Order: sequence, then C-alpha cells, then structure tokens
Amino acid sequence: MFVDERIYVAVGTVTNSAVVGPDNAIFGWLKMPDRRGVHDVPCADVVIRDVSFESEDPLAGGRVRTSPYSAFGTVVPAGSVVPGDVRCNGAILSAALDGSDLRVEAWGLRNPYGLEVGPDGAIYFTMHGGDARGSRPIENAPDCFYRLEAGAWYGWPDFVCDAPVTDPSFRPPNGVQPAFVLAEHPTETPPAPIAIFNPHAAASGFAFSPGGAWGDPTDAFVALFGDVTPVTGTVDRPQGVAVVRVDSVSGAVSPFMTNVIPGEASKHLLGGLEHPSDVTFGPDGAMYVTDWGTFIGTLEGIKLEPRSGVVWRVVPTDAAAGFSFGLIQNVGLVFVLTSLAVLAAAGPRRVLTLARGVVAGMAGALAMGIFAMFAVAPILDLPWFSTPRVLATVVLGRSAVSDIVHFESVSFVVGLGVLVALGAALGVAFSLLVRVPNRLRIVLAGALLGLAVWSVAQWLVLPAVFPLVSDKGLPPFWLATSLALLGSVMGVVGGLAARRAHQSPS
Repeated sequence: MFVDERIYVAVGTVTNSAVVGPDNAIFGWLKMPDRRGVHDVPCADVVIRDVSFESEDPLAGGRVRTSPYSAFGTVVPAGSVVPGDVRCNGAILSAALDGSDLRVEAWGLRNPYGLEVGPDGAIYFTMHGGDARGSRPIENAPDCFYRLEAGAWYGWPDFVCDAPVTDPSFRPPNGVQPAFVLAEHPTETPPAPIAIFNPHAAASGFAFSPGGAWGDPTDAFVALFGDVTPVTGTVDRPQGVAVVRVDSVSGAVSPFMTNVIPGEASKHLLGGLEHPSDVTFGPDGAMYVTDWGTFIGTLEGIKLEPRSGVVWRVVPTDAAAGFSFGLIQNVGLVFVLTSLAVLAAAGPRRVLTLARGVVAGMAGALAMGIFAMFAVAPILDLPWFSTPRVLATVVLGRSAVSDIVHFESVSFVVGLGVLVALGAALGVAFSLLVRVPNRLRIVLAGALLGLAVWSVAQWLVLPAVFPLVSDKGLPPFWLATSLALLGSVMGVVGGLAARRAHQSPS
C-alpha cells in the first residue's frame, strides 16, 4: 500500500505464538539449511520470563524444549533480553519508495493482513488471531479489525485482540492455560480493535465503500478466507468463507456475500465462495472479490486444486429484483410451468386425466422431498436444504458432480442439457401415462420426474448459470423463470411428439 510517498507492508509472524514448534515443520521451515534463524524477531527489546515449552522433534526424533523468540531446541535463562530490530516481523512497516528509511508503524501483531486507508485518512488493517496448534496453542483466538495507532504495540504474543491469553477462554481442550512469556509489556493495555470476527474466520483483504449504492464510505467490505482445518485447529462449524460489511465507526459486522450453506461451497457440492482473500472496487463501480478456490488442508500442508480459483464481479442491483435461490420458488417455477405446458399439449379430452397425474406427481415429489430433507439429512449430519444436492451426487457420482461444480462452463452445458432432457421426458411420460389406468404408476413416475427436475434446477443449473450472466443486468428471478419456460417448451415438444405418435397408424 502506498501513502504519502511511502510503501506500507504487513509482515506476519514465523510462529503461532512466539515459540517455534513442530507445526513449523509442516511448511518446511524447520528443514531450511539455516533453520537456526527460524524464529520471531521483535521490533523492540523484550525480556523473556522463565518459560520454555517441550515438544516433539520432527527432524531428529525425541523431545526438545524451546524458549520464546528463540531457535528450535534453544532454551535461554529467565530475564534474557531479545534485542529488537527494525527488520522485525509481526508488524506493519513502512519505507521510502527506494526502500530506505525503514520504520516500524505498529508491532505486536500476530498476522496483519489487509491494509487500507479509510475515508478519514487513517490506516486500517485486519489481523488473523492465533491457532490451537504448536508448542503454545491458543484456543478461540478471534480475528480483529483495527485502526492503526502509530508506533503502538498491539499485544502479541501475550494478548489476543486486547484480551490477555491468561483468560480461561483461550485454554485449549485438555491443554494448559496459556501464560505470559514476556516479563514486561510495552503497554498495560494494547489498543482495542474496532471489530472482532469469529476464531479462524481469517479476516483478510478489504476495501472501503465508494459510496452511492454501496453504502456509507465508512463501511469496509472484508473478505473472510475461512478456516483451514486441521492445519489451524478444529472448529465446531465452518467459519468465514464470506464477505462481510464492517461499520468502521460503530464496529458493527453484517453479512454481505455468503454461501447458501456455511463453509466452502464445494464441500456441499455447490457453486459459490471457497476462500475469498481480497476485495477491491474497479473503475466501473463493481466490486471484485478474489477467491483462492478449493484446497485440502492436511497435516502435511495445503494442497491446492488447479483452475479452481476465481474472481467474482459483484454489482449493486435493485433490491426489488432480488431473488433467493430457495427450493420452493424454483421447484414451483419449473414444475408448475412444465405441467401447464404438458396439459396444453394434451388436448381437452385428456386434461382431466393429466391433471390428476400432475397433482399426484407433485404430491409425490413433495412427499419424497420432505422425507429426504427431514429423515435422511439428520442421519447424514447435513443441513436439510443440501439433501437434493446429495441425491444428485448419489445418481451421478461425487467426481462427476464435483467437476460440474468447479468448472462453470461445463456446469452450464451439462446442467442445461439435463434440464432440457428432463423437460422433454416429463412431457412424453405424462402423455404416455394417460393410457395407463394404474394411478400408482402416475404417482411414482410423477414423483421421480418431479424430484429430478427439482434437483437439477435448484442445484446444478441456477448456481452455474447465475455467475455467468450476473454482470449482464439480468435479475435472478427472470433467469429462473426463463429456465423454467425452456423446460416447459421442451415438455410441449415432447407431449406433441408423443401425441402424434399415438394418433399415427402403425
């Protein structure tokens, strides 16, 4: 970031909480040739208390003890002074454009991330809290949103968002209550954050509102990268994976851009956010959100999935034109309009019989959907509204559905093709079933076809198509309606073809 002919950079820490441990081996840092230099460097002199931490040695085996701000396996006496250096970490630094005149703007930061100048001319930044890992784990450490105070010490490694690590809420399960590692603190009370985010939300890059339809210029849109379980510890429920609006005056946090189901979209076989990392506004007035895409967090590190990262373009729309990708709206549009088209194609004499089949089919589909949502979902420990997607996975296979989700062009072609085929099949099936007196067959056929249309329209077509046309000014409601009408037209074509086949002599 550039301000007044100076460049500002945010520098994270080497360790989770000032102690080098086995977790530093995950990303290969302990395997570096000069691993003696792998430790945190304070921006000013600090005095170490009589503390050291025992851990496994992932390189040589056995167990070792390590002091804060020291190389792995090194213990220093109580009262040792670790000299400060302007080339420190866990800090926000600034320098002249040629790299000279390096200054410490703020320190005592665990992992400062986003840096932006606010409408008041002040510098604001986000910070990732600590994790429940390593030799000195910190549980429930939240992320913070700050206004920079020049030269201030923000509390790391003994405070989390101005709260001392000695607070019982930071004690890991079945672990030891964290204690201070510094004998003296540069200040008794570190600066308080403007806003606090859930632990492991990973508050990252952000941008202030340009005003107008985006709201007050004091509002900051913050990307929440999301948890990286199990690398950063475990969570009871997914955290982050969203863009939130933060009032930089009051500190109020409200959701702005989220998935239908919390967490990475791909884990529920949906299209949507995976790991948003930054937000900016373009000269066209649109918001742009960078998204890392999908990856797998393992104890050996993070494995990225090629070609899964995206850049989202978000534009303000008329609130009255908004539309929720809810089950009821899409099911109603696709199923009802297709049924009406088939009735029109069948002719007056068959309307009554077809109407019974349509009603029976809709009732059967509804019953199957309710059963799946409220009976199957709890068994699978899934949100009830993800069940149709799971059913599609059972039919197509996880790898096939994952491919459809991750590549939007494939999703568009395959999803639209399946919808068209089902629309035609629905028209043909109802036309043929007119001659079958067994109402049970009508119910079963209608139920299966209805559930298929439901799943495809809700979980394959709409999530895939909407991102492709969202920047064309087409409201989601009309998009859903146009897709439903397309299915209905194919139903008419299928119904007319079947009717002609029955009327032709053979």
